[in-house]
Amino acid sequence: MNLIILDTETTGLNPFKHELVEIGAVRMSDGETFEVKVHPMDIKNADPKALEINGYNKKEWIDDGYLLENGLKLLTEFVGKNGSTLMTYNISFDKAFLEKAYRECDLPYPFHYAPLDLMTWVWSKVEMGGRVPSLKDACLLYGIDPEPSVHRALQGALTAFEVYKKLIV
Repeated sequence: MNLIILDTETTGLNPFKHELVEIGAVRMSDGETFEVKVHPMDIKNADPKALEINGYNKKEWIDDGYLLENGLKLLTEFVGKNGSTLMTYNISFDKAFLEKAYRECDLPYPFHYAPLDLMTWVWSKVEMGGRVPSLKDACLLYGIDPEPSVHRALQGALTAFEVYKKLIV
C-alpha cells in the first residue's frame, strides 16, 4: 500500500470560504517528502488567526507560491499514477480542503482508497477526559517534539509521521 501522510495549511477553518495555502506530505514507502505553497486567490477572506498560525507572508505565498491547479498537479505527481491511501492527523479537515480544491480545478482526485485518521487512532488509545487529542497532545503523550508555534505543512506531516510510528510499535 502506498501511504501518504499529509498536512495542509489554510486561510481559515471553513473549506467553503477559505483556501489551501500549503500542502506537505511524506510517502511512507520511501520517506520522500513533498511541499508546495499555494498562491491564495482571495486573501481578503482569510482569518487573521489562521495566517498568524501558518506564518503567512506575501513574499512566500503571493510572489513564490504556485497557482492552486499547478500545486495540485505537483501533488498528484508525487502521489503517483496508481493512487495512494491518504492519512492525516485530522482527516475531515484536510480532506475537505483537498477535495474542494481538486473539484474547483477539475482535476482527478489522486487518493483512491479509504482515508485514515491519526487523530481517531490516538483518541482510541488514550483517555483525554472526553476531549479530542490535538497533534500537540499526541506529541506530548509519545515524547515527540511538537510542531513550532508557526505551522508549516511539511513539518505537520513529518510530525504526524512520528506519531504514526509510535502507534504501530
